[in-house]
Amino acid sequence: MGDEGETNTRLEIFALWQKGYSEKQIVKELGTSSGAIYRVKQAYAQRNSIEPLPRGGSEPKWTEEETNCMRKFVEENRQATIDDIRDRLFCDVDHRYGRSTIFRHMKEEGATLREGCTRPAMCDSHKVKRLEYCLKNKGITVF
Repeated sequence: MGDEGETNTRLEIFALWQKGYSEKQIVKELGTSSGAIYRVKQAYAQRNSIEPLPRGGSEPKWTEEETNCMRKFVEENRQATIDDIRDRLFCDVDHRYGRSTIFRHMKEEGATLREGCTRPAMCDSHKVKRLEYCLKNKGITVF
């Protein structure tokens, strides 16, 4: 029902309907759609309740424990990939999460991967070779 699906709106629709208001009067009074009124009437006629049916689909599987494990793993392994997280954390679980599910939960938690790694400093022999190359080719311009 979208916005009209709020419990208060359903109750108001039901109350006006029980008082004998017509569909047009309820629409005018509440500013709701005729579809919302129809759904409330159908729900009451079929189930003796004005509550909407529960949504389909499976229950959410991601748990708080899995969030904590993921957060800890990411903090300890900043160079890990999403596949590493999936393989190491969820290998003993009877279901596997997709990459986008893991990425979404990481984003919600503010966790990031691939922390920048520092480059090793140049050793003295590389510095000398770089300087020699620059001095040798100082007049060359490359476009």
